[in-house]
Amino acid sequence: MHTDELINMLGSNPPEARGAFLRTARTAVFAMVIGAILAVAVTMGLRHDLANMLDDPHRVFKYGFLSILLIANGLAWWRCGQPGRNIEGPVMFVMLFSGWLLIMCVRAFYVTDMHVLVLQVMDKSAIYCVGVTTLIAAVVSVVLLHFGRGMAPPAGNTYGYVTALFAASIGAFAYGLHCPHDTPLYLATWYGMAITGFAAIAGPFLAKKLSW
Repeated sequence: MHTDELINMLGSNPPEARGAFLRTARTAVFAMVIGAILAVAVTMGLRHDLANMLDDPHRVFKYGFLSILLIANGLAWWRCGQPGRNIEGPVMFVMLFSGWLLIMCVRAFYVTDMHVLVLQVMDKSAIYCVGVTTLIAAVVSVVLLHFGRGMAPPAGNTYGYVTALFAASIGAFAYGLHCPHDTPLYLATWYGMAITGFAAIAGPFLAKKLSW
């Protein structure tokens, strides 16, 4: 965003109008999350054992981890887009759960046969995990970019990468409701590749568009 664009936006959007804009942005974000879930449900179907989530500790961790990513990155996107707000809290939650995931992956090498680990990770569904997550993230990032420019973030470069991570988190959460694989290595390998890969590719583009 250029300086003259920011001046025009602030001049044409008094506090009342900005409040309405922020409410619209919140509504749009919730709608995108629901829309992504519905898109996966209609096109691919939700996994049949979601109701029995508590039966498998790995399944509990998977959906807990994806939920934390979604909520924490969403809060980071929201707070990073407004002057005077920090994102240390959400970042700490992501780092904490990412560290927990790393520990579970390391443990898996000690308690699981290597052949079984390879079979768990090298599944043909991996291409759908990366592809669907990236596709949803690309669509969502367009909407986030629109609202992000209206929020006038003070740190556009950082905000671009946060936007990409949030979009990818929405895609990962939505696809995760279909994906039947719950092992930590699968989660770290393919979901991690989809999220970090999208952030690495889309982040610079979004950062450029959101900088002023």
